Amino acid sequence: MLNRRMLLKSSSSLSLASLMARPLAGYAETKDEYPVKPITVVLPFAAGNASDMAARLYARELGKRFGQSVVVENLPGGGGVRGVLRVISAEPDGYTLLQTGVGAAITQALFKNPPYDILKGCAPISTLEGTDILILTRSESKLENLEQALKDASERGAGFMTGISLLGTSQHLAAELFKSRANLGSTIVPFGSAANNLRSLMAGQTDIAFEFLPSALPLIKGEKLRALAICGSERDDLLPNVPTLMEKGFADFRVTAWGMMLAPIKTPPDIVQRLNTELQHVLHDASVVKFLGERGVRVIGGTTAQARELMGNEIKRSAEIGRIAKITLS
Repeated sequence: MLNRRMLLKSSSSLSLASLMARPLAGYAETKDEYPVKPITVVLPFAAGNASDMAARLYARELGKRFGQSVVVENLPGGGGVRGVLRVISAEPDGYTLLQTGVGAAITQALFKNPPYDILKGCAPISTLEGTDILILTRSESKLENLEQALKDASERGAGFMTGISLLGTSQHLAAELFKSRANLGSTIVPFGSAANNLRSLMAGQTDIAFEFLPSALPLIKGEKLRALAICGSERDDLLPNVPTLMEKGFADFRVTAWGMMLAPIKTPPDIVQRLNTELQHVLHDASVVKFLGERGVRVIGGTTAQARELMGNEIKRSAEIGRIAKITLS
């Protein structure tokens, strides 16, 4: 039979053991059992575009690997700023993530008073994918190719009415750089979305438009639009006859788009690494590569360090293009 002293001693030992075990149990949950509840991926863009398509694909496949729901929350507004700020201020526990792109770097580089410092507010998890930006015109336009388009502008002594989706995006950066390098007095008009941008082009409201390949591809295949040039450094396999601007004499003209997943800056490193590991499995799954590739999106992936380096380099490059093209946002 246990006496009172033995019970107290036993109880104290159990309490001490329990207290000592708690940090270990918490660490095991963080490292080995994460996630234990649904994850939200904030996408700072409206639903229905190429970024949304990719985000929902990654969420579905990550959910399968984790055995937990991964939900995409569309939070457009302020050219992506609203969604970025939402994640920067979120609990750094791995359950609120950000899927954004080059626009986050451009915003920081071009705004007079940037609303955030992306690399101080977020920890990059992985680069996700990349895609090309096209210079487009409508199929019935007399502008058969880039040379003819530039000649036409020169003869008229006026630039192009140029459509983009939003200010502070890679399409905007490409349009401004093209305007500067071609020495054209073009007017650049943001239409609020890729759909509105392309719809305005087809309606004849603009002469050319800068837009992502995945958004334009169905309309190119349907012979509604014609691609005049690619803003990246290489031709795209889906449009092998469309030249790059570099091929047409625009030296070092390289403006592309990419996506990245990030977490709030103080998210535990082991959770960030776990997310990176699982994302590499998702990104390099043959069915994912095929699905994205058919839509003009190429998988990139990589380490957390590579993602951080890409974001940092893009901020510097965007600032340099902004200086050359005299772009300032407020």
